[in-house]
Amino acid sequence: MDNCLKFTLRNYNFYEIDIEYTNNLNIKFDNNSSTLKSIEEYPKKDEFMPNNISKKEDQEIISYISDKSTKYIPPHKNNNKSNSLNQSNKNKYQNVDQSELRTTKNGSISNKDISIIDDEKMAMRKKRFETNKHHKQGSDNSSNNKTKKYDYGLVSRGDDNRLKESQSEREEFFLYILNKFIRYTSQSSSQSLSETIEKLKESNPEDFESAKSLNSQDDQQTHQKSDDEVILEILSMDLRKLRESLLNIPPSKFHKKVFLFSIRFSNYFGHFKTYIPSINYLMNFEKQLNLTRLEVEEIAIILILHTIHVNNDAQQSIFYYHKYIPNRVDILRIIRYWIHIDYYQWMKTYNTCENYTIRSMMSLGLNKILNKMIHIVTASYYNLHKDVLERYYLPKEMSYGDFSKKYKVNWVLEENGNVIIRSRSSRK
Repeated sequence: MDNCLKFTLRNYNFYEIDIEYTNNLNIKFDNNSSTLKSIEEYPKKDEFMPNNISKKEDQEIISYISDKSTKYIPPHKNNNKSNSLNQSNKNKYQNVDQSELRTTKNGSISNKDISIIDDEKMAMRKKRFETNKHHKQGSDNSSNNKTKKYDYGLVSRGDDNRLKESQSEREEFFLYILNKFIRYTSQSSSQSLSETIEKLKESNPEDFESAKSLNSQDDQQTHQKSDDEVILEILSMDLRKLRESLLNIPPSKFHKKVFLFSIRFSNYFGHFKTYIPSINYLMNFEKQLNLTRLEVEEIAIILILHTIHVNNDAQQSIFYYHKYIPNRVDILRIIRYWIHIDYYQWMKTYNTCENYTIRSMMSLGLNKILNKMIHIVTASYYNLHKDVLERYYLPKEMSYGDFSKKYKVNWVLEENGNVIIRSRSSRK
């Protein structure tokens, strides 16, 4: 025998252990094969088991192993066992000694405190759902009946199926949304909003006139809060409710009308969560909806410029370009400027662009291109004149002072208009 093995046996007193292993094995063979089939039987007193295990604990281990060997049944399919288990757990926690419910010095939370926290969470949850319920039911006494009529829910959440089931309600609700948008834009002097209204007049003159003549009023909350963001959020949510009601209905002219309006509306406000799904829907049903070449070009430009400026995905944007608008060289130039980080040509195109759709989508990448410009100019120049920066490097609506505050550059503006980009290192 090897000396190392002898030392190990002597060190751990394995010589004193005398187990008849052959007597402890009950081996059975299958009749059809010689494969081992049965289990090993251990002696009554196993020398390898610790002596301090009681019979009760031994029985618990055996029962645990037997339970594991049975097939698992989910709690929702075994009501009897789950109910009995919950009841036993409940009784178990009720019978706990009161001394164990106190907070320890280490700051551990007692079971009583946990129950209080759970009760508070449940109360807050109940209050939140009651608030939503009252909001859906139009519980505000000052809101008129006309507003309550147009208070629909989302089909995806199972709130309301009225729009999904009624074509007349969908058409009336669309005129209601259009009316709110027209009254919102009438209070603004923005030129881009005026262009959006002109597009609506050209595409849907009848709907525009019908919505303009619709004598509906905003709900009291919208009227009290003149914040533009609140109004836009309400309009976006109403459009989402209308679009969701159309998804499981075969495409029609009304689909085309609603989704095109959603794209033009959200494009102005830069709400990509609205215009991206709407564009995907129109592109998937391009033939069924009979989209014109100009309509495909309009939504494809939004999709391409979003892909390159927001997602920074040059490959996908070039794929969309060759698929939908291979003849629009101006869009290809914008993609190329972005890929090569040619901030000079990109900014020149942005400042001279008269198409609002293109300019609004390019504005989504304005912060990125300005940050690139700051990095490159700082590494390339020592000084530039302020007029040069404002004319060639900044958007035309932004002055150098606003640019310096927003992007927190370390450039120094002198009294003569010279901007020191970085100081020259003095020679020793």
